[in-house]
Amino acid sequence: MKLIPLGISGYLPINGRHSSCFLVLFDDAAFLLDAGTGAARMHEPAIREHLEGVRELHVLLSHYHVDHTAGLYYAFTVRSIERMVIHAPVCPFIQADPEEAIRRYFSPPLNSYTLDTTQLVIEPVNGPEKTIAGHTVRFWAQKHPGGSVGIRIDNALAYVTDTVVMEENAGHLQDLDLLMHELWLNEEDAAKDEHENNRHACFGPVAAFVAKVKPARMMPVHLYPGYDDAALSAMIGELERRSGVPVIMPQEGVPAASAGGS
Repeated sequence: MKLIPLGISGYLPINGRHSSCFLVLFDDAAFLLDAGTGAARMHEPAIREHLEGVRELHVLLSHYHVDHTAGLYYAFTVRSIERMVIHAPVCPFIQADPEEAIRRYFSPPLNSYTLDTTQLVIEPVNGPEKTIAGHTVRFWAQKHPGGSVGIRIDNALAYVTDTVVMEENAGHLQDLDLLMHELWLNEEDAAKDEHENNRHACFGPVAAFVAKVKPARMMPVHLYPGYDDAALSAMIGELERRSGVPVIMPQEGVPAASAGGS
């Protein structure tokens, strides 16, 4: 498996970072975890090289907030991809009609394309497990305004973002090579903002949770956009120290170390 972060920032593409999007490449399948503005990087020559031979792309959406879906348009315009399947959570995970939600992006006056003229296929996610392109993908509900889902692909990785830290998630994350977990406010800022503590996963609970789950490796995602690189590096270094788990600092456009798992 090869993981390429395309967007690591939460909600706001600033400080040189795009919003949430991660390209996951197996020998036999290609996945996109969320489709934030980072999907625009799929048009960059270095990323296009990794997409050579990819004709079908499976987009796994955690939820429908605009910072996780704005890049559907950018991904769809990668001409080498002949079929793009959007796996979209519905009831009981999220009270939403994905056809209606996504069609809004692909219709005038917001877009010159309509959904019917694209290569997009929408498949609802309404159960805990699906086989997608030969891989076992699991889903579960998370706590976030409007709802969101956690996502696990085989034993290779799990993607946990836009949620408070949920102790019950530990059962979904056993025997895992790479845990991609949201890391939002640092301890000082989280102590001043109870509102964000009820919406996102902040440092203290994340460090304790990672120490409990003990994945082989951890990568923080959906990083707070207001922090500069030095602040993020300091927080991530402290996360590794407290959790006792190797932590990978994601770099947009740069493949993370290849991972095992099937």
